[in-house]
Amino acid sequence: MALVELEKKNNVYVVTLNDPASGNAINTESLSAHRIVLAELDMVTENSAVVVTSSDPKSWCVGARGQTHFGDPFTAGGSPRPAPAE
Repeated sequence: MALVELEKKNNVYVVTLNDPASGNAINTESLSAHRIVLAELDMVTENSAVVVTSSDPKSWCVGARGQTHFGDPFTAGGSPRPAPAE
């Protein structure tokens, strides 16, 4: 089970937070999954929309848990975000 899932439906990308046991809390592991999904979405070049939803009918996201370092969401493992193509 992925903590954050990405699915494409026509020109809509659906991001599903998928850790109902924690209330989809953001922690180091889920933040890493968010970064991967954001990197995939950053590569999309066609006109599209993004919808963020939850697999948990009780909550969307309860917030951060523990010593989570947010920083730049596109900086994973110390790599800077690539410059946009012109």
